[in-house]
Amino acid sequence: MPLTQYMQKQILDYICGGAAATRPASRFISFASGTPTEAGASDAPINARASLDIAAASGTPSSATNRSARSNATATANCTVFGWNMYDSAVGGTRLAYGTMTATFTVTNLGSVIMSAGRLIITIG
Repeated sequence: MPLTQYMQKQILDYICGGAAATRPASRFISFASGTPTEAGASDAPINARASLDIAAASGTPSSATNRSARSNATATANCTVFGWNMYDSAVGGTRLAYGTMTATFTVTNLGSVIMSAGRLIITIG
C-alpha cells in the first residue's frame, strides 16, 4: 500500500521528532476506475465515499483490516474498478493512501459496490 507524500511526511515527522501529526477523526474509501498513483486518484464514477472502520494493526508483519462491511453507494456510470483511495473526509479532504485490487471488478450504472469485512488489508513494508 503506497502512502501519499502527505502521509510519508507525517510518518517521518513522527519517527524523527518533527511536527506532531493530527490523527484523522475518520477515514473513507473511494474506488478507482484507473490505477491510482501518487499523481492521481482515478476515482471511479461512484457517487459517495464509504466510511472505514479499521481495526488496530496486528501480526508479523503487521497489517490492519476493515472491521465491517461497507457500501460505497451507487455507480453513476458503468466502470471497472482497479484500485482504491483512502481519504480523511467524505468529501474533499486529504488522500492518505492508495492501492490496487488483487482482482478487478465491473460495476454497472446504478450498481452498488459492497466491500465485505476483512477484505481491505493494509500493510506497510
